[in-house]
Amino acid sequence: FSRFTKKLIYVFKNDNGINLLEKEITSSRTKGLKMSQIALIHSYKEVSITRDNGDKISYSFGFTSKNSGEKLYQQFNKYCRAIDRKGDEGTKKKNENKIVLIESIIDLLPNNKQEKANDEIKILKNILESQY
Repeated sequence: FSRFTKKLIYVFKNDNGINLLEKEITSSRTKGLKMSQIALIHSYKEVSITRDNGDKISYSFGFTSKNSGEKLYQQFNKYCRAIDRKGDEGTKKKNENKIVLIESIIDLLPNNKQEKANDEIKILKNILESQY
């Protein structure tokens, strides 16, 4: 990398918690995420959320309620199967909301997982165009 690029990467990483080279998820980058976003990220990264690790994962994202782990586990179960992520939700608004949700986490995914998310968005948009 050029000196300018290295400096830009350094500044951007330190200001935003984003490592442009590896796209790591850091705490400063993920604060303020909703449970559905956290569950979806784990689903695309193929990292399971169970009842055993749900509390630990939810706590690491700033959720401190005693029920947060269970809620995160339920959200993960909602999105862990591809058919559930890309299937018709039954209404135009629900499908639009799912598209917005997936789009909101694409930049947080590793590059090799973004294509899958983009493909599922295309499928959902096709459902919107053909059925609503």
